[in-house]
Amino acid sequence: MHVFVHIVRSSSGSGLGSDIVNPIISKLNSDYANTEIQFLPDGYDFINNDAFNNQLNTDAQYASLYNTNLHTDAINIYVLGISTNTMDEYGRTALGRANSIPSISYWIHGSVYNTSVVSHEMGHCLGLYHTFHGTVTESGDPQQCKELVDGSNGVTCGDYIFDTPADPNIWNGCTYAGGNSVVDKNNQSYHPDPSDYMTYADYTCWSRFTLLQIQRMKDFIANTVILQNVSNVLIISGPSNVCSSSSFTFTVSNAPTGFNWTCSDGLSLSSPDSGTSATFVGKTEGSAWVAINLNNNEIARKIITVGDILTDISGPATIAYNDLGKYYPVTTCQNSGTFSWTLQKANSSETPQSGCTFSYTKPAVIQAISILGGSMQDLYSYILTLTYNGATIKKIIGVTNCTLSLDVLMTLNISPNPASADISLEIANNTDDQSTTNALDATTFNVSIVDMNGNSAYKGKKKGRKFNVSTSSMRNGIYNVIVSDGTITLQNKLIVKH
Repeated sequence: MHVFVHIVRSSSGSGLGSDIVNPIISKLNSDYANTEIQFLPDGYDFINNDAFNNQLNTDAQYASLYNTNLHTDAINIYVLGISTNTMDEYGRTALGRANSIPSISYWIHGSVYNTSVVSHEMGHCLGLYHTFHGTVTESGDPQQCKELVDGSNGVTCGDYIFDTPADPNIWNGCTYAGGNSVVDKNNQSYHPDPSDYMTYADYTCWSRFTLLQIQRMKDFIANTVILQNVSNVLIISGPSNVCSSSSFTFTVSNAPTGFNWTCSDGLSLSSPDSGTSATFVGKTEGSAWVAINLNNNEIARKIITVGDILTDISGPATIAYNDLGKYYPVTTCQNSGTFSWTLQKANSSETPQSGCTFSYTKPAVIQAISILGGSMQDLYSYILTLTYNGATIKKIIGVTNCTLSLDVLMTLNISPNPASADISLEIANNTDDQSTTNALDATTFNVSIVDMNGNSAYKGKKKGRKFNVSTSSMRNGIYNVIVSDGTITLQNKLIVKH
């Protein structure tokens, strides 16, 4: 992503200097290191204007600033002075603000230019809401609604992201201060995550984006015109998991001239560091990365795991109805070793309680056939983690409740996807049970399609397991398709591209 930095100073030119640009870019690239999104400086300028430098706290002032020296081919970061008054009508001092969600402009206070505030506001530009969005009403989104603690409406309410916990925005530094007295409409207490970059916990607490926040940002970059104009989508192609002491090759397309390959300490480069492909050798087991640098700035990165695990965990992404147990396999470098599987809520540090049990059969597969008890709440998202010979790999799985097994009897298939006209939706029965297929053919389903902001694009009823829906009136973008009969709820992502 290209970035242009505007440094706001007094009319006489007093204020911060150009030496703040590299720390801003470095902080962004550090905080986004695990997202595979990186930032490249396009330049900087000075805006010597007392009107902006002295006070900035009204919508009219924001609009005027965002129209000053705007670069439409970059994310514009306006850095105010260290003493600029940004106090609003409620007596609160703002540290930053994005023009919109998504956007190519935001400002930050000069006192925090080298903190994770720059990454928080960048998250807004790339499509992320606050984690408390909807649960606490914010401006600019008429469709917002309160997210439930159990996550059952996590796609259509709150920040529209399934694996961030509901957040009522009650913080004391890095500590949630709502206690058990603040509850949702189901009388459940909140457990927000202070480490998420998009909370309002103190910015010194922030250290992570969730897996689905990362995916949402990538989706917005790929499918939003204003962000497409500021990004070079440099995709490093190659394996995500490699064996130690083996060699492997990565390639890149559309890279600018003059770039060079680099890597983390867990790898070594065994071919020339320039050219569209490069060969590396795994040295140290664990997380590693390969990257492309241009003029000493990293412009693309791919994160890999060096160890004995060669593939991602396969298997269904959603757990649905009763099942006798299916496999979640991986491929490993060896056929022996220690396999340790765990299941953990994706939006908290809680682990399933003793009522949920697992069994696995042969090396490299897990078969969750006896998930019992009530520790999993409806529609929670969980992370299935395999640790094997010191290496770790994860998979997000949606769970409907703890009485069900770690598999899915039914999946929602969409074709074509991306789509420009009619789409065919099929509820696929992944078992050999003909009675289940017959029951699906006789069932009437509620079908809804919502965009990434929770706005409804389609709502209706369809009978049977196969049916069509028109996308011709939908705008280009990313949508969630939700099909439910009140017992079974299936979801899938749809991309509309006319």
